[in-house]
Amino acid sequence: MPAWLNADEPGFGSDLERLLTQRSGSMQRVDAPVRAIIDDVIANGDEALLRYTRKFDRFDVTAAT
Repeated sequence: MPAWLNADEPGFGSDLERLLTQRSGSMQRVDAPVRAIIDDVIANGDEALLRYTRKFDRFDVTAAT
């Protein structure tokens, strides 16, 4: 569920800090796959970026050029 913060409200700083440091179960589940994607892009550069663009955006950059 989204958290709404108002910078004009008292306690905004502590609320923001708590939100930024809080790790929900869903975030923990995505950490490993996201890390794998980042590592793949670091290792394989543009080849990996093109592959992920096809996979996630369903867009083939090489066919569009």
